[in-house]
Amino acid sequence: MTSSYTIIDRVDRARTAVQELMKEDYVSVDADGVSMSKTGPLTVLQVGKKDGHVFLFDVLTCPQIFKDGGLQDLLEGVQVLKVMHASSNDSTSLKCQFDILLQNVFDTQVADRLIEENQGRQLPPKAKLLDVCEKYGVDVSSMKKKGDIEINGRKPMGSTGNTVCLQKR
Repeated sequence: MTSSYTIIDRVDRARTAVQELMKEDYVSVDADGVSMSKTGPLTVLQVGKKDGHVFLFDVLTCPQIFKDGGLQDLLEGVQVLKVMHASSNDSTSLKCQFDILLQNVFDTQVADRLIEENQGRQLPPKAKLLDVCEKYGVDVSSMKKKGDIEINGRKPMGSTGNTVCLQKR
C-alpha cells in the first residue's frame, strides 16, 4: 500500500473528493489544529481511504468545504463508517466550530478500552493509536508518529514552500 495525498482547499475539489470518499465502506478521519478545542481552531481534516490515499481538507483556507463541498454530509452521514482514534476532541471541535455532529464512528481507543474491560483487566490510561495498532498485530512501520507532523495554523497549506501537514520537524 502506497500512501499519497491530495490537498483540498477549494469547494469544487472538495465535492470531487467527497464523491470518491462516499464510495468507500469506511474511511479514517483525524482532525488537527492549533490548541484544538471548542475555540482552538481546527485547521485540517484528514480523511484516508483503504488504499492509503489521504485527502487533506484545508478548512483554515476554505471553511466552506464543509457545507458547500459536501464534507459535512460525509461526516454526518451513516453510509460510510468513520474510523477514528480518541475522537472526542475532534468531535467537540467539529460541533462547536462548524455545527457538525459526527455519525457512524468507530473509535479505536474506545474499542480497545471495552475489550480490556471485557477481559477483566483494569483500564489502562488512554492508549495512543500506534500502541493500539501494535497490540493487535497491525504493522505500524509505515505510520508516522504525531510528533513527526507539523501543523501550522498561520499559513494556508497552498502557500509557497509550505506543505503544512507533511513537513518534518
